[in-house]
Amino acid sequence: MIAVIEEPSVCALAGESALLVAQEAQMQALLAHPEVAADAACCDAAFDLLALLRGHGSVAEVSRGFCVLRQACGERCYLPLYRMRRWLERTIEVRAAGGAWEAISLQDADFDRAIRRLQARAWEMDLAFAAPGEVPVAIRWRPVAVEAGRP
Repeated sequence: MIAVIEEPSVCALAGESALLVAQEAQMQALLAHPEVAADAACCDAAFDLLALLRGHGSVAEVSRGFCVLRQACGERCYLPLYRMRRWLERTIEVRAAGGAWEAISLQDADFDRAIRRLQARAWEMDLAFAAPGEVPVAIRWRPVAVEAGRP
């Protein structure tokens, strides 16, 4: 497991946001699918991710939890998994070696592979690191605008 630095941010999961409610609905649709409901590994992974979302798990925990779910479910129930992946990709930002914040791709359903790709790309551009694995990676929830007068 690759270590990433968690950057503080105003979490996109803060409070009872409409986004979190929408993702819980996707999880319920996934769990209601007959093929998923019959597979203990899929159900366990779905409940684990749901617990992370409800318990405000760290960015890396939620990302890894989604990847475990996607690997467990395979090609079953594609639409809820696709919607969740796209939501995570729009909600999470990463940066390597102090570069610019950018979206992460979870298309491979392997969080560590996505981080290694980012490290390799940054390593090619920065001669200060001896190997790609030495490139520090920071991750955070994409900052959300806080409305005036609201915490």
